[in-house]
Amino acid sequence: FPSHDNHMQVAQSLRQAINKNMWNAGNGYYGQFIYGRNSKLLSPKSETLGEALTILFGIADPARAKQLISRIPVGDFGAPCVYPQIPGIPPYHNNAVWPFVQSYYALAAAKTGNEQAVLASFGSIYRAAALFATNTENYVASNGDFAGTQINSSNMLWSLSGNIALVHKILFGIQFESHSLLVS
Repeated sequence: FPSHDNHMQVAQSLRQAINKNMWNAGNGYYGQFIYGRNSKLLSPKSETLGEALTILFGIADPARAKQLISRIPVGDFGAPCVYPQIPGIPPYHNNAVWPFVQSYYALAAAKTGNEQAVLASFGSIYRAAALFATNTENYVASNGDFAGTQINSSNMLWSLSGNIALVHKILFGIQFESHSLLVS
């Protein structure tokens, strides 16, 4: 089996590659992916879950993380999965807010100390849950309604889990460690 040191070297190499190849300095966030075979291009799109994970897993250093959380595009009803939207593509990942992704964004915002982004995330998640009386899988980013999404489900576990994680981790200050439970 690979050693812990080997895993740490792979993680550091991946962190460096992401920061070198995926950072879009002009937009202040990471590109969604690199595409092309011979002439590789960085996608200009932001992808909210990936952006949040770079903060939560320490890929973005603290200064970049603060910039990043303030630059992730957020609409009236939350942070869309991807931005900008592709015209003519129905809402699912495109033109959609997923509460579980919004939850990761909130956790990343809390890690950077961005209270405004945390509060907006709570508003996004609880607005939808209150209006639809369920933790729906996703909703349309441009109008905040679940009607019109390509695929959807009520009582979606990952939406509910994100909601509960915000209560535990942000409101109550509970941090789950490998061998302990911390309350701050």
